[in-house]
Amino acid sequence: MSDLLIADDEKWIRKGILAKLRKSSLHFDDIYEAGDGLEAKKLIEEKRPHIAITDIIMPRLDGLELMEWDNRKQFGTRFVIISGYSEFQYAQKAINLGAEGYILKPITDYDLVSILQKVLQEDLPSEVGQQQTSERDIISGAREYITANYGRDITVKDIAAHVSVHPNYLSGFFRKETGETITQYLTGIRIEAACYLLRKSDEPICNISCRVGYHDNQYFHRVFKKLKGKTPADFRNQYRNG
Repeated sequence: MSDLLIADDEKWIRKGILAKLRKSSLHFDDIYEAGDGLEAKKLIEEKRPHIAITDIIMPRLDGLELMEWDNRKQFGTRFVIISGYSEFQYAQKAINLGAEGYILKPITDYDLVSILQKVLQEDLPSEVGQQQTSERDIISGAREYITANYGRDITVKDIAAHVSVHPNYLSGFFRKETGETITQYLTGIRIEAACYLLRKSDEPICNISCRVGYHDNQYFHRVFKKLKGKTPADFRNQYRNG
């Protein structure tokens, strides 16, 4: 599970970071905001976020003091520092304290997403190793989960939780190894299950749609026709007539 803390005394900067994250492909389970170092300290104690993006210059407790405190407590928070050009010497100290990197203001989408991706990807080997999960097990575990649960309203987040990796990592790795996205694989499983039911049962098509995970019957028809080249009713009739 990956949670994120954004600590900056300027609200517009916090909201700007949130807006950039919403536009990106990055996923965090929860995102917390702190208006100063003491608020950030309290949130770290209570929520234990995986990553903290923090400004260096903040009221009451600055970013470096926050990092020093986190190190003493051994919470293991991964810090990304926001710094103005005039604060570069502080950024250097932050790196020495174990920061994953720093982002110079003004913050660009590329800089923000790149450094957060780096932090998330660096954590994957240790997470996978701790759970003794091989890359092959990740793919087979994801496929098995989809096969067992395709009739439910499952998401990439659900599948990733089952195989104990981050959703972003699973999406990229699955596509790299299989040549298709998780959504494409799930869709294929659902449509093949629908084909089996259309051939072997007299169930109404709307019931079959729900059984294979599509609760919008019209959407089911569109997806089915896109993959099979005919409507579910035509597929059933063609099979029975011939």
